[in-house]
Amino acid sequence: MAADVLGRFPDAQLWAPTQRGSDNWDTAFQLGPTKCFILENKATEPYAPKPTEHKITIDLPQLIRYVDAAGAPVYYILPAPPWAAMTTTATLDPAAPVPEASRCRTGRQCAHGASVHGPFADWAYVIDLFSLVTFIASYRRPRGDSYSIPARELEKIRGAVTLDEFLEGVELCHAGGVPYADAATARQRWQADAENRRPLAMELLGGDLNYRFRPESGLAPGGRSGVLAVAVPMAVASRST
Repeated sequence: MAADVLGRFPDAQLWAPTQRGSDNWDTAFQLGPTKCFILENKATEPYAPKPTEHKITIDLPQLIRYVDAAGAPVYYILPAPPWAAMTTTATLDPAAPVPEASRCRTGRQCAHGASVHGPFADWAYVIDLFSLVTFIASYRRPRGDSYSIPARELEKIRGAVTLDEFLEGVELCHAGGVPYADAATARQRWQADAENRRPLAMELLGGDLNYRFRPESGLAPGGRSGVLAVAVPMAVASRST
């Protein structure tokens, strides 16, 4: 994921935001027009009814912490890998020590051939925080602390785009949030955004979110995931406009 971002924006700043503070943003980008956002990258695991298929588990307390926190826009990266899920952790053959999954991530020299799929950015979907909340609520109001999505359903989520399409949108200035002149201005606007979205999320998911999902102190990562903060200077982000 980081390689995909830097491949398109060599001047972007990337960092792992502080996970145990009162917010999750660590907005350390330099002064000057900048677009900043958070990428929450989720892993897959075999889908029990069909072990060849992938599923992604969404940690709901983490999701609600993102809704509640006043920080940079959050986008979930949800992959739909082109290989059979059960082969992800399969025992390797000494004659073929490179896992099929590794070859598929680059889209080169994998068993499927170049004509079937491309690299990670072509089959990883980007979904903004509120679109993910809306999707989960449209199926049912979750009762536990997690919600699983079959990978084959990702392209059906309204607003979902591939990582490649998302990064192109950042470059064209219609994705990745609003650019701000400095971090102080950004924080003021992000605070207002958080106050506006929380009531809507409560209405969609139902009830008192803090009571139902028991968010822990701080913003530790949830489930099989990694988080990356990205700041793109507007001199880069707007060069195609």
